[in-house]
Amino acid sequence: MNQEHLDSSMAASKSLQTCDVLTDDFKAEPFTIVIFGGAGDLAKRMLLPTLYNLHQDGRLPKDFSVVGLGLPELSDEAYRRFARDSLEQFSSEPVAEKDWKAFSQHLLYLSADFSDDEGYKTLHSLLGDICVATPQKVNSTF
Repeated sequence: MNQEHLDSSMAASKSLQTCDVLTDDFKAEPFTIVIFGGAGDLAKRMLLPTLYNLHQDGRLPKDFSVVGLGLPELSDEAYRRFARDSLEQFSSEPVAEKDWKAFSQHLLYLSADFSDDEGYKTLHSLLGDICVATPQKVNSTF
């Protein structure tokens, strides 16, 4: 690889690293996100606090679901306590009780072994229960 090609590649890489994503016009549609390793370190330190902050800033739609999937045996309520603890520790903003109450209602948890087909079948069923199948159907879970 010649020096000119290397310099060009590095410049393109730096450009990609420093470009700003404009989020002022960003509009999220209703969604369900599954966090594989939902009770793990990445979820605790980054994913759950980021989702909470987006919710707190009004950047998430009214209808969304966050499903944590992982090995620990946790109920939805225990997962919500896990999430609250992670926010207290890692959120960039203080946890506001009103925002937390609204956000926590969107959190669900499924205990499953990633190598077991039954866990994926249960996840599929759960997603079928909580996802909006048609524009006319409204999720009454929340």
